[in-house]
Amino acid sequence: MRGWISPDGRSPFWESVGERFFGLPYAEADHLSATRGNEFIADLMPTHPIYLDMLPRETRELIGRPHRDSAPAMAMLLKEGFAYRDMVDVFDAGPQVLAQAQHIKTVRESRVGSIGDTDLFSDSPRLIAATRSLDDFSAFVLNAEPASTPPPVNATAPGTPIRVCAF
Repeated sequence: MRGWISPDGRSPFWESVGERFFGLPYAEADHLSATRGNEFIADLMPTHPIYLDMLPRETRELIGRPHRDSAPAMAMLLKEGFAYRDMVDVFDAGPQVLAQAQHIKTVRESRVGSIGDTDLFSDSPRLIAATRSLDDFSAFVLNAEPASTPPPVNATAPGTPIRVCAF
């Protein structure tokens, strides 16, 4: 989850921690992270604990707070069964949320079947469905009406394994 960033693009956590190791302003580090991957940040950050009491108060207060644009996504994940476990991203101190698959609401309420099964949520007008193969993955909406949009080409074969959830 993206961490708190001020409206003018400042990241107090980056300024207090990351910038000291990289010598780059946040905007430049963010651009490098987006275009070249963020592995370099984890590789160059200290491996020892960061003593929060040594950070400015503003920085400490923002650790674990999501960016205003990420807050709705975080709320949705929390509602689905994810939890904030006091872990943050080393780049911008954004909250990391975790969940075991069996605790995720959509997974718990989903059913496994295949294309052509007529009894998967037969009482639901709309389903979100996903193929179960990572090699040829797709997700799509299925409508109960006979004239509904067919699933994507890679999932149209009768018997194709899918996972569905009503919504």
